[in-house]
Amino acid sequence: MTMPASYSYYINASEDLLELFEVDVLYYNHRNERIIERISSPDWKCTLYLPSPVTDAEPQHEGMKVTLSAKEAALKGIFPEKSTFKMYLDYDVTYSSEYKENPFKVSVKPHNSETFSFRIPLGTSNPDDITIDIAPLKYDKHFAFSYRIDDSYENGWSKIFACINGLWIDDQEFFHFGMSPTAGYRDEPLCITDGCGNDRRFTFGESIQPSIWNKYNKDGIIHDENSSEYHIYITWQELQMMTDMGNAVYWHDVAPEKWSQEDPSEIAEGFSSDYEKTFSKIGYRMKTLAQPNGSRYYVEAAMLNPLVCMVSVTDNSYTDICFDDNPSLYKVSVFGGNSNATNEEKLDELYCQACSDHPLLVSKFCHRPNEDEVEFLRTVARLYGKEGADNIWVASYDELYDYSLLRNNVTISSFVEGDCKVFEVTIPQEVDVVNKELSFVISNGSEVAQRCSDNLCGFSSAVRDDGTVLVNCNFGSRCYDLALKYVSLYEQTRNEYYKNFADYLVSLLRDDLQGELKGRIDDVHEPTMEEMPLEGEYSLIQMPDYIRLYDGYSFVISCK
Repeated sequence: MTMPASYSYYINASEDLLELFEVDVLYYNHRNERIIERISSPDWKCTLYLPSPVTDAEPQHEGMKVTLSAKEAALKGIFPEKSTFKMYLDYDVTYSSEYKENPFKVSVKPHNSETFSFRIPLGTSNPDDITIDIAPLKYDKHFAFSYRIDDSYENGWSKIFACINGLWIDDQEFFHFGMSPTAGYRDEPLCITDGCGNDRRFTFGESIQPSIWNKYNKDGIIHDENSSEYHIYITWQELQMMTDMGNAVYWHDVAPEKWSQEDPSEIAEGFSSDYEKTFSKIGYRMKTLAQPNGSRYYVEAAMLNPLVCMVSVTDNSYTDICFDDNPSLYKVSVFGGNSNATNEEKLDELYCQACSDHPLLVSKFCHRPNEDEVEFLRTVARLYGKEGADNIWVASYDELYDYSLLRNNVTISSFVEGDCKVFEVTIPQEVDVVNKELSFVISNGSEVAQRCSDNLCGFSSAVRDDGTVLVNCNFGSRCYDLALKYVSLYEQTRNEYYKNFADYLVSLLRDDLQGELKGRIDDVHEPTMEEMPLEGEYSLIQMPDYIRLYDGYSFVISCK
């Protein structure tokens, strides 16, 4: 038996939205009866059958009106005790000449191209004389330094991340995001340049223990958000912002209550569990194990688990890394120098590598960084950063790994087009990296490079004193997506932390992508519906604005 023609309406509302608003739908059924129905579950569906016979090929239905009415408590400013609210109301409507079940439509982002290209004007040069090399280190720096913090301590946020990004450094040791300043200070961000006149901030990594708990934190030492000024561990919220800003998180201890600490196969299982939890919390794909307590069992476990790409060790079993040799870092144990070095001794190590013709990776780690560690990083910046020799790349292990992986797997082709030589760079689909950035050195070119591909969201080039041309390419959409995220967060909250992040992330974009976002930052004011859309993640302090905007808001879902 053929079913009558129908319209199927689907509404998918967040639990937070349904907790703060009454959502009513108004429609007319096939007998032209007026129906008002209140949505009580996040996934709601209604199928309206049309009168038979249907003569039009696709008859029009008047649609369904949806109205939001704020609940009394929300109107009084009484909200659930939580700091973040996920607000959304998605909808869809489909027509069928014969009724059948229709699933929700899923929006899928197009796969980012793994090929990009740029060109060099020929000038008077012979095309065959213009050659290209991938710089051994990002921005073609002379040597690399990696800084690491262990054991999930909040100081990674309040001291190191704050120092690097020019944020407030409070005298209170565990100063979480959202706390009110007491006594302290603020200084300039720690930067190098990209060789083309643009600031690039230091990055670092923090080893975390997603499954570890204690008697004070039975749900885990890493909380979703800050719950106390005395909580000594970093939060997922803070880790999210840190990784969004280019920093990394590493594996460390797995829970001894669940996995034997002397059985590599069990530790390897713990790595998988911690990976999944970290990804579910902040969307970050861990790559590096920060060896805990010098345990050889953890290093053996890293060799067993395919998720672990490299190991940062604390003993003397590491491999010296010179990036001039184009090494593969897969399953390699690295550290870089003396693991027991004082800050003064570590500065001596850095000096030796800065002077070397074949520099090795230098690394440093600590547990609860204090003002001495902050001053150490400032000294590194003064000597080798933007205000000094500008010859160091301070990067997390994950960033070093991604760059090395790209360098070892890309292919470059070239051809002449008009009065330019075009270089096309291809990355195999199986090469999965987070930090999608490469630097190239062009020999015998006389002018800056010009971008060809739209998927280069970051692009800079400069002719250097030695006559070579430096080209920095950031491909894919992640950089733009993160810039847009923090511009939007700043618009919604007017929080100065978000402004700091937005300003910096926008500065990473190519010039033509910066303008609109810079304008939005400069134009922050009381939000409108366009600036605070119905769908979004909002903080507690934003909710009064949100309620004011959407109380009584109505719209019609229609196929017209």
